[in-house]
Amino acid sequence: MSDGNHYYSIDARGTDPALTEKRTRAAIISAHNSAVGTTVAVASENLKRSPQGTGA
Repeated sequence: MSDGNHYYSIDARGTDPALTEKRTRAAIISAHNSAVGTTVAVASENLKRSPQGTGA
């Protein structure tokens, strides 16, 4: 399991640092949101395929 820390080295020489940070942040957030959505969908599908209790 990951410790939650991720480090990236981005060669952005010759670019606007603020714009590079903004775009990088947006890309990471988008990837995170996509991963969360996929996880929720997979968990839901797994529940549909798992036997449920008798529900007394």
